Amino acid sequence: DNQYGSPEASFEAIADLWGSYLWNKHDLGRKGLGKNFINTEDVAALMVLFKMARVATGQNKSDNWIDAAGYAACGGEIGGNANG
Repeated sequence: DNQYGSPEASFEAIADLWGSYLWNKHDLGRKGLGKNFINTEDVAALMVLFKMARVATGQNKSDNWIDAAGYAACGGEIGGNANG
């Protein structure tokens, strides 16, 4: 929290940026998808998958597992909120 703010605020910013990027890149407005289709819980899940991709491709360092657990914990907290 001291360096980057709350995980929720960070994940919200990431969701906005990823959503805008993908929305524009794949012309999702034309396909009827709104810009806010990625939420903070999605960010947590995708970050866990990112860390697992590193493990699967030979970057099996303990910090990947630790980071994945941290992202999963954040996702669990966010998922418990009504707006997660």
